[in-house]
Amino acid sequence: MAHGKVLVSNETTGQRKLLPVGFSWTVLFWGFFPAIFRQDWKNLAIIGGVLLVASLIGLGIIPLIIFSFIYNDKMCLKDHLDSGWKIVSYNGSKSLYELQNSIGYDLDRYMKQ
Repeated sequence: MAHGKVLVSNETTGQRKLLPVGFSWTVLFWGFFPAIFRQDWKNLAIIGGVLLVASLIGLGIIPLIIFSFIYNDKMCLKDHLDSGWKIVSYNGSKSLYELQNSIGYDLDRYMKQ
């Protein structure tokens, strides 16, 4: 289950989003639909394409299990940070330092001042 939530904001548009971090049960059970609901078009294309190819070659749910572990942190959150969004706050069972280590980014650079 997601172990926390990160509130991010886009200073250009003033938009704010609450992004879960950690394991994604929604991706495991619903596949690419969470990307649709979050309007995450790039990752929708990636997940949809991989699932299509995996179903054609008979890999079953293996890609869904993999995407469940990486979607929230390594795909969705990283894409937002790379697009200029800033972290406003973090609330989770893990420390911000542990989250930083799991996604491989120096989150201090992305904190809203």
